[in-house]
Amino acid sequence: MKKLISKNNKLESFWNNPILHPNYLDNKNVNPPVNQISVVVATYNRAPYPPSRLHDNPLSWALSSILSQKKCNLGEIIIIDDGSFDYTEKTVNYYRKNGKQKNIEIKYIKNKKNEGLPSSLNKGIENSKFDYVFFMDDDCILSNYSLFGALYSMNKTNKSDNNIALMHIPVYTRTNLPLGLIPIDEIGKVDFENTTVTNNNHLFPEEYLSLSKNVFLDDKLKILKPIEIHNIGGIYLIKKDIFKEAGGICEYFKWPNFYGEQTDFSLKLNNLGYNLYLTPDPKFSCIHLKYGCSGKINFFDIETSRNNNNFGGHSLEEIVKLSSIPKRNSGCRVNTEDWSYSKIISHYIIFSKWEKEIGQKWKTKIFREFVEQNLNNFSAPIGKKIMDKKKREEIWKKAIIDGDNLLKKINLNLVSV
Repeated sequence: MKKLISKNNKLESFWNNPILHPNYLDNKNVNPPVNQISVVVATYNRAPYPPSRLHDNPLSWALSSILSQKKCNLGEIIIIDDGSFDYTEKTVNYYRKNGKQKNIEIKYIKNKKNEGLPSSLNKGIENSKFDYVFFMDDDCILSNYSLFGALYSMNKTNKSDNNIALMHIPVYTRTNLPLGLIPIDEIGKVDFENTTVTNNNHLFPEEYLSLSKNVFLDDKLKILKPIEIHNIGGIYLIKKDIFKEAGGICEYFKWPNFYGEQTDFSLKLNNLGYNLYLTPDPKFSCIHLKYGCSGKINFFDIETSRNNNNFGGHSLEEIVKLSSIPKRNSGCRVNTEDWSYSKIISHYIIFSKWEKEIGQKWKTKIFREFVEQNLNNFSAPIGKKIMDKKKREEIWKKAIIDGDNLLKKINLNLVSV
């Protein structure tokens, strides 16, 4: 394993610890959990290249990583094509052959029109066979033990908490290492009093840096203990019956990038008395490529089997660089204006659903932070700010008006909550 260097001595020591290496479990006596898993991938235009360039498609990289899973009982992969007009079906058909060789069924279901991410995820659950379902984005790459780690951690945690609903895995942006540290109570947080929502599953809990015995779920296999969270992203394993009990993901999240649908789902689960967990273990992480989104690349890589021939000759670093080329009409990629609108309306709906006064607090706060101050938290994922104040106010106003109209429908039960 090559030595990685950081200005942060704590991080450098952490990065170079072999027990956190993605393939640490290769030489361990690991028994795969018996439960079979369905993997659901909702996709939209993530196969822009024809079969002659199949390995340049992010959907290919995602499927390749799923089929490379170790020590897990993967039963099926369900691809929900949300109205793509590229080479998605041909890409899926190619990987069907690989799946058959491993007795893994790959189902392909195409929506007649673009229905949106929430609808596609719900459809994936409805077409799944098994009791455990793993959701994954179409521009992500799993570590070789991601599915094993999610299910093993869930089963082990279930012994002390029978209200566990799901297990999230770490999601690192364009790298297979956490690039920062954060207190546990800042991970997966929904703060109604201050109207803030955080994921931060791309960072590592600073309380675990010591790697002392009490932070391990399994000291023998050096598997880290999961932490309880209240907000999730989109890469997690869930019990299907609990997903259905919660009514699935609300399908009225139809704004440009469906922002906030998982936060809303998290709160529904919390409201039913279920607990949500994140395994912070880098061995089980996922790399989010953010395909089609330009911006800074902080690439670090531990030498793993993902580096070379899994992707048709592309190294992991080459895949990251290909993903940073701007694309439109691909996945949930949107411009800064649409992203800002989506963030404003989604949080306005979420906060207002749970308490009207909190929604009003968000409305006021966001006018100050977005319209008046133009803070970075409205441009970070896209890479540039909206400099025209009048334009920012128009976006804010439209999001609030549209949100009020949707809230009226929700209160009248005209849409499913």
